[in-house]
Amino acid sequence: MKRVILAAAAVALVIGAACSDSPSAPVETRPLLPDGLVVSNAQPRANGFAYVSAVPATFSNATSVTIRNLTRGDPGQSITVIDGGFDPVAIAAATGDDLSVLVQPGVDVAPVVARVPARRGPGIVRTNPSKENRDVAIDVPMLVVFSETVEKWSVNTSSIVLLDNGDPIIGSFPVTGVFQIAVDGLSAEFIPGAPLQPGTNYALVINSGIRDLDADALDATITVTFATAAAPPVAEVGGIAITAVTTAIENSQLDPDGYTVSIDYSQAQHVDVNGSVAVAGLKPGAHSVTLAGLSGNCGLADGPRQEAKVVAGVTALITFHIVCAPLPRITGRLAFVTERDGNSEIYAVNADGTDPVRLTTNTAADEGPAWSPDGKRIAFVSNRDSGGEPLGGSNIYTMDADGSNVVRLTFGSFNSGPSWSPDGRKIVFSGLRDGQHGIFVMSVDNPTTITNVGHARGYQSDPAWSPDGSRIAFTSDWRAFDFVYDAYVAKADGSGISILFEGPFSSPDGPQFYFQPAWSPDGGKIAVVVCAYVSDTCHPNSSVSVANADGSGLRSLVQTDGSARPAWSPHAGVIAFGSRSCRTCQRSLQYMWVTTGQSGVITANGHSPSWRP
Repeated sequence: MKRVILAAAAVALVIGAACSDSPSAPVETRPLLPDGLVVSNAQPRANGFAYVSAVPATFSNATSVTIRNLTRGDPGQSITVIDGGFDPVAIAAATGDDLSVLVQPGVDVAPVVARVPARRGPGIVRTNPSKENRDVAIDVPMLVVFSETVEKWSVNTSSIVLLDNGDPIIGSFPVTGVFQIAVDGLSAEFIPGAPLQPGTNYALVINSGIRDLDADALDATITVTFATAAAPPVAEVGGIAITAVTTAIENSQLDPDGYTVSIDYSQAQHVDVNGSVAVAGLKPGAHSVTLAGLSGNCGLADGPRQEAKVVAGVTALITFHIVCAPLPRITGRLAFVTERDGNSEIYAVNADGTDPVRLTTNTAADEGPAWSPDGKRIAFVSNRDSGGEPLGGSNIYTMDADGSNVVRLTFGSFNSGPSWSPDGRKIVFSGLRDGQHGIFVMSVDNPTTITNVGHARGYQSDPAWSPDGSRIAFTSDWRAFDFVYDAYVAKADGSGISILFEGPFSSPDGPQFYFQPAWSPDGGKIAVVVCAYVSDTCHPNSSVSVANADGSGLRSLVQTDGSARPAWSPHAGVIAFGSRSCRTCQRSLQYMWVTTGQSGVITANGHSPSWRP
């Protein structure tokens, strides 16, 4: 987007008046700007922020830099330098501001000064693996760090491509996988669908399909060639075969998603409730094997961790014995989203997992169900009338509880997150209007007139109407656009907005964000997804947490990821949520008793629940 790489050969700036006929007049020059220092222009959605970064090896001997806005006279911000560079840092600035960069340690070295440009295309600060790395692990995710926020839709398999046999590029072919994009749009991970081949050349190609928030393209295609480490000799490695044996007491429920196993705390792998998984290529010696992902009604007879001794050329055998007991029975019926039919569709199911009924049948994506207070209708989100738009064509609809009588309510773009007023006459939702993604209220019977009830600017989402109809909770980046995401609450008419959960700009444990607030039926509690790491859909460092309605007493209830979307049961004792036990595992619809912590699975392949009143 808005980035300038300031070349080392920049011409010295002459300061003060110097007449052409006075060659001996003294002049003041600024230090030459180092090649690799990266400055973006002020971000359009960042409320006066520009990003400053440095590619690796820019400041070879530095341990830190201090960045100050000279134009504003700000006190400055200290940044740790790693491998001679640092990732993008938000600095309060506007177009034309002068930013000084002082290198530490630096004896008698004046700071360099860079000016915030009006507009520039995005660049690449660093990648992992780095260029010409010849010893890359076969399970490493591909990380790309941008110099500024990029449009998330532009990060795809066309703009970032991993090529096998990448040296030379000719004759190579793409490697399949999935993308995980940071919420702030400053980085993206490409996760290959399978481990890379050992001892193989690859190329990570990033091209001009990457766009910033001003639709400026990456100014040049970047090709990062690397090679994976050679496989260890067969005679020097062994393996472990891990088996899960699950016993159900009195026909208790088993977890249909199975469990996860990891060796030496590496990336988790799936194993069925009564199944096995084999891991090869392990060095001889002792290895720690951990089993996780159990439902709340299940326990491990021998503990969650065992030690296996690997011998070269031999597969060690490990068995975990799991016992599952009956859970307290839950009742009610939920609408939820599933991809079991090949795309996102809305189903209804009993809380015990019986009687699943498909409610939508459409080639488009149908998501975000919200049951009306009288239980007769369901509001939902769909791009069925997008006219071929790949993005931005989502709108709010209603249908009867059996899936019939579909009515379209909105005709805007990026509409999502419907929530009913307690009297069933209005719906609050998030959507894009006049260039701002806000929180709006519309009448169900006359949806053409909408009222903005959130902040006037910024990105806002996940609205939830309180049970008494007086308040609306929602998520917003109002404090620093695209930088922090907090939970707010406002009166139903949009007045009296106050912060409910506020995360720090930075902390030793990383950033913390709050999404998807959900009121308890009596309005006394509120559930929220607390995300401690915004990329990778918050997995695994996030949780469903519960607090008092005023935001006090926040406590973690269960670890999950960004797809949780918690929903309280009508009797308030149970919260349903979406979860998955590993980054690439299928999501399942689960529940947890708030007071006891007992949990179970409602149905496999499900998420985004809404209870029928």
